Amino acid sequence: MTRISEEAAPTRHDATATRPSYGRIGRLRYLIWLCAIYLVIQVMSVVWPLWIASLLGGLGCYAVATVRRVRDLGLSSWFALLLGLPLVSLVLLVLPGTRASNRHGDAPAPASRKEWALALVLLITTLALLVVTWIVVIGPAWAHYSAATAA
Repeated sequence: MTRISEEAAPTRHDATATRPSYGRIGRLRYLIWLCAIYLVIQVMSVVWPLWIASLLGGLGCYAVATVRRVRDLGLSSWFALLLGLPLVSLVLLVLPGTRASNRHGDAPAPASRKEWALALVLLITTLALLVVTWIVVIGPAWAHYSAATAA
C-alpha cells in the first residue's frame, strides 16, 4: 500500500472559479450587472433580431446575478424566483449581505475604486438613456394616445 503525500493529494476544487453562477456578489456589483444588462438590451434594440438575442442573453445574466445576490443575503437560491421581478429586485440593492462566510461561500471582496467609477458611469448612462427613451419614444406615443382618446 502506498501512501499519498500531501503534495499529491487532491486539492479542493473552487467552484466559483469555473462556474459563474456560484458564489456571491455585493450590492454594487449587482447594480453594475443590472445597468450593463439594460444598456446592452437598449443598444441592441435598434435591430430587431439582435434585440431578441440580447433580451434572452440579458435574462440569463439577470438570473445569474440575482441568484448570486440572493446567496449573498444568506438565502436559498429559490428566493431569486420571488425576487426576480424587476421592481422587486430593487430590494436587493438596498439590503446588505452577510458580512461573514455563509453556506454559499466567502463574503465578496470590497468594491474597488474602479468598480465605484464603473457603477457611477453605468448608472448615469442608464438614467440618461431612460430619459432619452422617454422623450423620443414614450412621450410622443403617449401624446398621440391622449389626443386619439380625447377626440
